[in-house]
Amino acid sequence: MASTALKPHTIEIYDGMTGRRIASQKSNSLETSLAVSPDGTKLAALGSNGDLTIFEGDLSKALGKRHLQVSSATSNALAFVGDARVSVLKDSKTISILDVKTLKDEIALKANGHFL
Repeated sequence: MASTALKPHTIEIYDGMTGRRIASQKSNSLETSLAVSPDGTKLAALGSNGDLTIFEGDLSKALGKRHLQVSSATSNALAFVGDARVSVLKDSKTISILDVKTLKDEIALKANGHFL
């Protein structure tokens, strides 16, 4: 499985073996970062406007959405930490780890220097 946000305001999932599109979901912003949970049941999308959305892995349903204050000057990275948490690089000095179900902050990591 591969995911992409190349079409503006659309998230698409493709079968990595056949190249066939499996699912497509419209979005309110240009997604700058996508991540798939290790078990494949969830997809996280972070928009250029700071909206973080957690979807079912097949994009059939949005499970939660939260607006985050993110720096437009930083390439905002997104990654699952196991299946229950997602980490977001909010700016060059802050990484937040959020619970996937509640989208509440669990941990904030701050750097003296820069992560990037």
